[in-house]
Amino acid sequence: MQEIQPWIGRYALTLVLTWGGLMVVGVLLSRFAGISLPGGAVAILPPIAAAMVTGQAWARQTGALPPNGPAWKLACVGALLYFMMQIVVAGGAFASLSRVTEGVVTPDRLFITFGLLAVLCVVSAGVGRLFLTFGAKSALKA
Repeated sequence: MQEIQPWIGRYALTLVLTWGGLMVVGVLLSRFAGISLPGGAVAILPPIAAAMVTGQAWARQTGALPPNGPAWKLACVGALLYFMMQIVVAGGAFASLSRVTEGVVTPDRLFITFGLLAVLCVVSAGVGRLFLTFGAKSALKA
């Protein structure tokens, strides 16, 4: 973990800011223009942005691509962080729904939601690893 410690903060900050920014843009577009952002894009763009920015910073500071092991560790830690963020949001949504509508929150729906979020976690780890390298390569070419 020592080799990725300087990068976790940048990854987390970019992830949270991108995620929050997309939520705000989505609400504004929906409210004022009647346009809704695609859920898949909103789900995967924060890990992509976080990995790109972190990969660029890594390359600028070290002058090299992230080694395979530390890059996977960082991508997996970032994916777990993103998973925890999504669990908090899903929990809040289910808590709100259970107060408004009786019977909406069932164990089956919770299980399905948790499963989908677990899949998103695995996908975001792979995407994070891929885009860490893409970000680093773009910084080294510049």
